[in-house]
Amino acid sequence: MNKGQTTFFAKALVLVASVVVFAIIIANTQSFFGGTVEKKQRSMFEIGVTATAQKLITTKECLAYSFNNTVEKGVLDIKKIEEFSKNYKNEEPYCAPAYPFDYSIEIRQIPTNFSIYPKMSGPSVGVMLVLDESGSMDCCQHPGYRGSRLYKKCCGEKEIMEPIDELWEEKLSDFKIGSNAFINALEEDDKVGLVTYSSTVKRFIAPTINHQQILNAIERIRPWGGTDIGGAIKKASSFNPDAIVLLSDGCPDGPKIADSITETEEACKGKNITIFTIGYSEDVQRCTPQNPARNGNTGEELLKKIADISKKYTGKGEYYYAPNRTELESIYKQIIEDLPVPNPPATQNISVPLRSWSFGIEKNFSTGMTDFSPEDSQYDKITISLPVTIRYNTTDTKRGMIYITAVDGELERIGSIMNKICSLVKNNETIKKRERIYLHHPVYYENGKLCMKTGNHDPCKNIKCDANISFENTNKEGEYDILFSYDPITRTLEVDT
Repeated sequence: MNKGQTTFFAKALVLVASVVVFAIIIANTQSFFGGTVEKKQRSMFEIGVTATAQKLITTKECLAYSFNNTVEKGVLDIKKIEEFSKNYKNEEPYCAPAYPFDYSIEIRQIPTNFSIYPKMSGPSVGVMLVLDESGSMDCCQHPGYRGSRLYKKCCGEKEIMEPIDELWEEKLSDFKIGSNAFINALEEDDKVGLVTYSSTVKRFIAPTINHQQILNAIERIRPWGGTDIGGAIKKASSFNPDAIVLLSDGCPDGPKIADSITETEEACKGKNITIFTIGYSEDVQRCTPQNPARNGNTGEELLKKIADISKKYTGKGEYYYAPNRTELESIYKQIIEDLPVPNPPATQNISVPLRSWSFGIEKNFSTGMTDFSPEDSQYDKITISLPVTIRYNTTDTKRGMIYITAVDGELERIGSIMNKICSLVKNNETIKKRERIYLHHPVYYENGKLCMKTGNHDPCKNIKCDANISFENTNKEGEYDILFSYDPITRTLEVDT
């Protein structure tokens, strides 16, 4: 081989090598840009699907619960869930249209089992404090005390004939202080109510954990009048407390003694209410100084009888004698220890069942068929799940998940373009759009549905349109340059394939 031939072959080899290198560079470049485009398309698809899911669970137009125009994002209203699952079969809800894909939604209530245990400190109690507000509770207002040593001490007269026994402390202020001590010794979640009485019930407060309200009412007590114990018991028992603590320093008029017994039996036997009675001051042993025992019954005897009736029917109930504040406070502490404790609530075992709702593109769970494009006609498919709360009412919420399955395919793209144009016909403008699509299966339109003929199950998409639709059906696989045009004069959407 001469020198000229060698040079020719060398140049040829360099040229071939250059062509190969260039081809490799072109192929890699195309692969790179092709992969980049696919990744970008995938990313845009995921963003669109996620945005649709977020719109469904965070807007009041869709599923989110709202109150006074405040939206609780991620909290789904059960009424809206049921409404959507009923009204949006095989179509997208109006509040979250998708383009250029279709989606199906499934909402699942997460099944779970849990127990609610009663509080460890024991159940709270409800007690009615029934206090005597008759005139004898304040010696200054009771005419029977006038001129007595006790009257002078209570009312501040200068003349004191001789030293007064320490047990005779001022009745009104001492019994208020002692009763306040009872309230303050209760647990914070114990309910306490109040009835004060004289000739009739003077004031009442239903059992409450607002203990200060009771303390304020006790401070406002102003003794006057007679002593209707029966009426007070009747009123207190109407609130169905666990116990009644009754304090009095006297006894009622003769006819009302029988009423006291009757009301006690009704409360204890009929309602299983325990009654504790307290005879306050020495007056209880003689009714009042100016009014000796009536019908053979002193106040103490009546209070003992009331406690005995309670013990007979409820197994609890006691009479206590409190000559002064010190004894009264001690007795109140003892009563708190003896208060009947209601049976603790049983442990509640709660079972939350699995529930599910669906709307959007339907799936036949028996056949597995859906109205999405078949797999060979899909560009992309994705399923996204998000945690949600399902709200039944103010106190009842359940944990759940929402699943959105979205498909971008040949049928979805054609249908999305048609629905998009149909949503714009109200603008009364000419609309034209061209889309090049490769169809793996024939597509046809009939009875408001765009369908794809697959030979097995024909998936269909609802087309809602206020315009007439003229659709040129395709009859074979192939690439189509489809023209979508809307004419506002004829109000017709033409789809030419």
